[in-house]
Amino acid sequence: YDRWGKQVFVSNQFDKGWDGTIDGQKVATSFVFFYTIEIIDLKGSKSKFNGKVTLVGSKSMSRW
Repeated sequence: YDRWGKQVFVSNQFDKGWDGTIDGQKVATSFVFFYTIEIIDLKGSKSKFNGKVTLVGSKSMSRW
């Protein structure tokens, strides 16, 4: 989620990562994102993790 609460990425596959884009545009400047990770293990136990990540970039960066 971005700092305004807009979801920018979701996946149900552990091996699928975010490509660094929002609405098809590469994120090229510093940005704060918030994450929620929900895990259900093989025994059916649920765990939830929340936090924030600050990505630091520049306008000249073409990719992360």
